Amino acid sequence: MRYVDVEFAGESFRAEILTERSPAAAAAFARALPLEGRVIQDCWGRDILPFIDDVMPPVATTDRPVYYQHPGLVMLDQSSNRLAACFGIGRLQDARGPLPAVPLAQIGGDLLAFERLGRAVQFNGATRMRFRASADQASPLPPPPPIRGRRIAITLGPARAEATLMEDTSPQTTAALADRLPAEGRATNTISSGPLTRFWNAAGGVEGTTLLEVDAKETGRHIQAHGDRVYQQIVLFPGYVYYFPSPQWGGIRICALEATVMRGPVSGGSTALVPVARLEGDWSAFRAQAAGIQVDGAKPMRIELLAP
Repeated sequence: MRYVDVEFAGESFRAEILTERSPAAAAAFARALPLEGRVIQDCWGRDILPFIDDVMPPVATTDRPVYYQHPGLVMLDQSSNRLAACFGIGRLQDARGPLPAVPLAQIGGDLLAFERLGRAVQFNGATRMRFRASADQASPLPPPPPIRGRRIAITLGPARAEATLMEDTSPQTTAALADRLPAEGRATNTISSGPLTRFWNAAGGVEGTTLLEVDAKETGRHIQAHGDRVYQQIVLFPGYVYYFPSPQWGGIRICALEATVMRGPVSGGSTALVPVARLEGDWSAFRAQAAGIQVDGAKPMRIELLAP
């Protein structure tokens, strides 16, 4: 089984079970379907909907958890063996700190609709969520709503992915980036920001910077990631390209694996980045190349603007 239907607050969404990511926990989730219970707005984790009903059988798993979540992620709270879902910028946690969350499934399609329903739970109280095997096990997840912008191509080692510039939500930053393309260099992992890929621009000196001249209204303000306009994000979502506006280490960062944050290696403080592009289509080969960087070392990277 690969796909499930998620029924929530009168609407239905399609999700893919993350069997490759979390083999043991995802298999237990699939065997237990259908599952139904009530979710509430978490009082510690912001955009998190934890189940208050015990619907999962006990799961013994060594699957690696994540400590930041992104919209549409369905997860297992290892501390309670309960399910939870993220509808925006979230982090599964209690009053003492983050809790281990094992990814189980990813909802596709229009996540703005899922977010809207998730926000209503704070006002409506406990709301039912149901998971059942989809009758259609062949069709892929529906794509996210299209965004308007020019297309770019990012080559990492032998893998190539295309992305759409987020010109509606970050117009000045994307325009400045487009003016700097093509850009060539190499990519590494980061030293303190989890599964984030760093682009070292060959023309950017010792630190490989890609500095863009952008008005402070796009680089000095943080609002919600799925609001009318997106300026900066602290929790970085997989599938997005970001700009880090720092004079010393500024440049392009790509979240190709799992949600994470950029933070200081000693101070621990988190930094907000400007989202500039969204990866489109099948970028699994790109993800695989990014996942191997820590072992393989730096890989060549090229970012170029595609013809209209």
